[in-house]
Amino acid sequence: MADVTLPRAEASLASRAGLARLQWLFERAWRDSAVVAMYLFGTALFYWRIITPDAVNRASFPKGDFIDQFYPFAFFRAQELLAGRIPLWQPYALGGHPFVADIQSAVFYPLSWFTILIRGAQFPFRAYEAEVVFHIFLAAVFAYAFGMVLFRNRFAAAVAGLVFAFSGYLTSYPTQCVSILEVEVWLPLILLFAHLATRPRISARSQLAATIGGGLALGLSALAGHPQAFMYVVYGTVAYLAFRLAVLYRDQGKRAAFAACWVLPALLIVGIGLAAIQLVPTYEFMRVSTRDKLTYGFTSGGFPLKDILQIALPGSVSVMSPMYVGIFPVALAVLAIQFRRAREVLYWVFFAGLSLAISFGGNTFLYSAFYLLAPGFSTFRDQERAIYLTSFAAAQLAGYGALLLAEGRLDTARVARAARVLLVCGVGALALLGVIFILDLRFEKLDSVMGGMSFLSLLLLLGYGLLRARENGLATPLFSLAAVALIVFDLFSVNWKNNLEEKKPEDHYVATPLVRYLQEHSKLGRVYNEYQIPLNYGLVYGVEDIMGASPLVVKRYKQLEKLPWERWWQILNVRYLVTWRGDYPLGKKILTEDKIHLYELPDPLPRASVIHEARVEPSDEKALAILGSAEFDPRNVVVLADDSGLKLSGQGAGPSEATFSSPRPDRLLIETQIDKPGILLVSEVFYPGWKVKVDGKPSKILRADVTLRGVALDPGRHVIEMTFEPASFKVGYAITGLTLLSSIILLVAAMVWRRRRPS
Repeated sequence: MADVTLPRAEASLASRAGLARLQWLFERAWRDSAVVAMYLFGTALFYWRIITPDAVNRASFPKGDFIDQFYPFAFFRAQELLAGRIPLWQPYALGGHPFVADIQSAVFYPLSWFTILIRGAQFPFRAYEAEVVFHIFLAAVFAYAFGMVLFRNRFAAAVAGLVFAFSGYLTSYPTQCVSILEVEVWLPLILLFAHLATRPRISARSQLAATIGGGLALGLSALAGHPQAFMYVVYGTVAYLAFRLAVLYRDQGKRAAFAACWVLPALLIVGIGLAAIQLVPTYEFMRVSTRDKLTYGFTSGGFPLKDILQIALPGSVSVMSPMYVGIFPVALAVLAIQFRRAREVLYWVFFAGLSLAISFGGNTFLYSAFYLLAPGFSTFRDQERAIYLTSFAAAQLAGYGALLLAEGRLDTARVARAARVLLVCGVGALALLGVIFILDLRFEKLDSVMGGMSFLSLLLLLGYGLLRARENGLATPLFSLAAVALIVFDLFSVNWKNNLEEKKPEDHYVATPLVRYLQEHSKLGRVYNEYQIPLNYGLVYGVEDIMGASPLVVKRYKQLEKLPWERWWQILNVRYLVTWRGDYPLGKKILTEDKIHLYELPDPLPRASVIHEARVEPSDEKALAILGSAEFDPRNVVVLADDSGLKLSGQGAGPSEATFSSPRPDRLLIETQIDKPGILLVSEVFYPGWKVKVDGKPSKILRADVTLRGVALDPGRHVIEMTFEPASFKVGYAITGLTLLSSIILLVAAMVWRRRRPS
């Protein structure tokens, strides 16, 4: 008879092992959940003035990019998506604008879809603020997850998450420029997958799954919509993967390193392929935008060298301090550098120092090398944003320092030495304050420095007390809680009022009598808003304006600003002027509201008309000179970039009328009846991707008056339909779909492969 004892014993052992592993996973998940809950509570506490239901204490994000640009973009995006349309084009700002191609519109960023689904088409101001707050929470969680892979210690990982999310950088201008924030929070998750994919002796299926996971996270980062921030994410990813491959080469040999070399290109291909639906249209836009070619002088701006004071004295040289990562975290980082001579620490030190030097832009020579040699650095301005990578690296170094203290890797003598350094620095700061007070030195700038030094001395002394307690045997759990509390006290005290205004969120976009008048009369002509109301207000109120806020503007459209103002307005169908000018003699004053004046202008060109006289001028400069001439009559003559092929009536022939309607943002309908050949001139921005049909048959759009659209028409009655169908979007859509489908198939294959492995 067969012996069944052995198989039963093996089954029992396997069952016990499975239960033990399940119990271990449960305990780990419970502890990790406690840290995540701490981050959630901390984020809510940090932004309590933003999310509070108490209307009396409620505040909002202040005037700036959030209000001028990003909220209107988000509102229009919500309106169009919930109407079942992809918002390819918006007519409400900048005279009409390729919305999807403007990368900061972030139309395909999945996390914004959840905000839209939760709050609906009305998309209140507070909904978008909540999205920003949620991403600060995500930054902490992702940094914690990456820290758990690096440190395998919850305290160290929790410190890294706190420092990254609540330091001076992420809580400063990224919360104003939302796309920067939403791009940058994904870096820790990308690096987590990159780390997993380059572990020694990893199975091929696990490596494949980790690589695809990192690529998908990279794609989400790109879809969030800020190319410069995404460039930093890519550089951070490439640098870390290069470091990991070097570690593999040193520890496991050439064969192991070469076997993992495919991870980097594969991760980048998946990430960029996933975001192609956004990146391909954006690339097309950049080629015809004002950002097609930038000079060194334009791109080389960065922190003044004196801003290094931000590291210790927040608020001393600027309102916000993006270099500030906290005093105790800096002390922890110094401990890691001094006493943990590991290559990981050296890597983060080098990475932090390099990105810090880049953040000074042209104020050091290093940026010149990056401008000339590193792809991307000659394309973007505001190099101070590189401090993002410094902030992230500093968070990792603080985590390594916390690890030394948590695991007792420092003997009491070294802890005592570190404590004495903090004591000396704290007492020195107090002594300097005393000297200033005794000598009665009074300068306006010195007052803010004194406040910073007072807070610095307090934090140094608190840090000294904490290290002394650890030296004297304070238990690890109590020390960890006290250290987290000190970091929270530090970072929250310095940064929690960043981007906070004593104004209710519902007061930012109010349909005042002026706005309601523009809404009611918007079909009569466009508006020129002279910086008196939020620049992209038209996307919220449905009013078409020739001004707007976006870093990407069609280059030829921008060139029209070289014309005399009245001619510029006339060509772009501007009927209303919103201005600070109390007296504008060429316009009729309609109303005044809080020192903002609304005028009606006398002679705008119609949105569409048929003109029977044309001049051909391929040169934009010469065409602008013609348009700006006092003798030129834009109502009767059109300037074409190419010959229309028509025999036009010539001088003396007046324009013919055309009726214009726009059933949706990406479709125009025009009807006209003419008895002689003419050029249909439409006061809409000429942009690749617009198609035209005349009486149902495809025709050609001519570039007219430098940046407008024209269509050659024969005599007769015509129905002209213009639709925006950019090939770039279709190509990007196909690449993204193929990338996503391939990634899903490979992930499923990896899972099936694992399940079918032999026992």
